[in-house]
Amino acid sequence: MLAVHLAILFCGAHVAFGATNLSGKWGVRAQTTSGPTTTVGCLADISQSGTALSFTASCTLIGAVTLTGTIDAAAGTFTASGHSESFCSSLTIDGSVAPDGATFTGTFNCLGPFPASGTFFGSHCGNGILDPGEECDDGNVFDGDCCSSSCKPANPGEWCPDDGNICTDDVCDSAGNCVHPPRSGPCDDANECTAADMCANGSCTPGVPVPAGTPCGAPIDLCGTSRCDGLGACVQDPAPDGVACNDGDVCTTGDTCRGGSCVGGPSMSCGPCHTCDPQQGCIPASGRGCHGPRVRRPRKVRIDCHDGTIENQPADPLCDVDRTADGSCTFASRCPLCAFAGCLIACFEEPRFTSMLKVGEHLVFRRRAGRPKVVVIRCLPALARTTAP
Repeated sequence: MLAVHLAILFCGAHVAFGATNLSGKWGVRAQTTSGPTTTVGCLADISQSGTALSFTASCTLIGAVTLTGTIDAAAGTFTASGHSESFCSSLTIDGSVAPDGATFTGTFNCLGPFPASGTFFGSHCGNGILDPGEECDDGNVFDGDCCSSSCKPANPGEWCPDDGNICTDDVCDSAGNCVHPPRSGPCDDANECTAADMCANGSCTPGVPVPAGTPCGAPIDLCGTSRCDGLGACVQDPAPDGVACNDGDVCTTGDTCRGGSCVGGPSMSCGPCHTCDPQQGCIPASGRGCHGPRVRRPRKVRIDCHDGTIENQPADPLCDVDRTADGSCTFASRCPLCAFAGCLIACFEEPRFTSMLKVGEHLVFRRRAGRPKVVVIRCLPALARTTAP
């Protein structure tokens, strides 16, 4: 029987064979096949250290049991021996664990005043089944819910998880169950138009109505106010027709109250190539004659400048305007205007041109509507004048 408990513990841990620790609580049932006919139930604690097993158990008829043994992790088999405080002066067990680690089975041999042998079956405490040796089993191995992790019930009257009802208590019964008997006392029925609510038969019953005119709830919209009617109900007084309001639709304008509700006014016009979304407003629409944003093609720009650097730009060999031996400016090849200006020039869609700058002069590219900001190219004094292709 002890062996059964050990096997149950091992399986109940749901850990593969060879795991570091297989300790746990197990319920075991043993049935004699020779000797006195009887069924024995046990609640066992089992632990493993390497291949060594040990467990202690409290069993009906045979009392406290202490066994030690070994387990073959690869084969899933175990053996253990010891004794019980009564009935078995020598007790041995041999068993095997199920592949899923949830149960185990085996045989036992008891030597003593009344020799007996038979079979045993074990399962893990916390499986939701009240096995022999268990006093309760609520399907988990947690404490604080009336049935402990060792499958023993809490003391009757201890508090257990709240059911969310203010008109019930939450206590443990003698069987390890969390029960919710009704209680008396004040409560709140969530109705602002009643007062002195009381618990009755596990429910919160309304008290007396509050005075008529007491504010309650919240307006359905901007077109009314809420008040208690003196009978325990919250009612709405509509605002006069024509009062301005907002119906929550951005596509309507001039919304006004009518009969206590906010009614949208005329629809907003978005033009032939847009439609109105109630949350976003005017958005582009597809259809005949409607196109997306116009795509501009970049145009090349030629700049005639002296040797030197671009004003207000960091000193960088790649961004310097250098004169080469053949008299040409390497600005375009080493530091294209589009690269240093962030392609602002290319996006202006200016016509192709060549700009001639003198020392101290500057060139301004002004944006058109919807175009990037102004870009200024200033020519600084240098040794010679060159042209950037």
